[in-house]
Amino acid sequence: QRVAVGENVQSSYGKVISEVPQGSILGPILFLIYSNDLPVLTSKVQILMYADDTSVIASDNNKSALLQTLVESSQQLDSWFDANNLKLNPVKTKFINFHLNHCKTPQADTSFLPPDFNSVSSTNFLGLVIDDTLSWRQHISYLLPKLSKAFYSILTLSQVVDQKVVRQVYLAYFNSLMSYGLMFWGNSVESSRVFLMQKRVARVMIGAGFREPY
Repeated sequence: QRVAVGENVQSSYGKVISEVPQGSILGPILFLIYSNDLPVLTSKVQILMYADDTSVIASDNNKSALLQTLVESSQQLDSWFDANNLKLNPVKTKFINFHLNHCKTPQADTSFLPPDFNSVSSTNFLGLVIDDTLSWRQHISYLLPKLSKAFYSILTLSQVVDQKVVRQVYLAYFNSLMSYGLMFWGNSVESSRVFLMQKRVARVMIGAGFREPY
């Protein structure tokens, strides 16, 4: 492998003895092969992978047992990463203690985590903002500004193009944003805010006023 800057500047070749060449066509496939045994590293926790995103899920009714599972699994993961010449990115690694909304859950013991790792109440996971009570309020607050921009784009276009084009833009822009992860957050109390905006878009698409019945 070598580095090329433009057409005239090229480094000498170097042999890649570990890891996956960045930017290569085979890179994603090679990485999946490289990390293929990670999900079966331990049976005490669930290790889920999607491309290069990895999630570790542990659950237990007993807090002490849960902490012990996390400590042991953390040690196993550290050993696996060391053996495979990999390192966790502390900026992108988050710890969330999920709990019921109506229960006063004490702050989770995170002493097993490296000092530069963060314990958070919410995080963006594959485009969904997941909070520690799974209320989806923060995701909907994150989604609404995006839908608002899509709404005003459709409103502007509706004045210069026909309904067929407006519908195509709606499906490609507004609906794709709204429907992503809908099966998870659709039953949230806050979801009505999203569906009210969808109704406003529907009125624009059929040329109805905001106070007119359908």
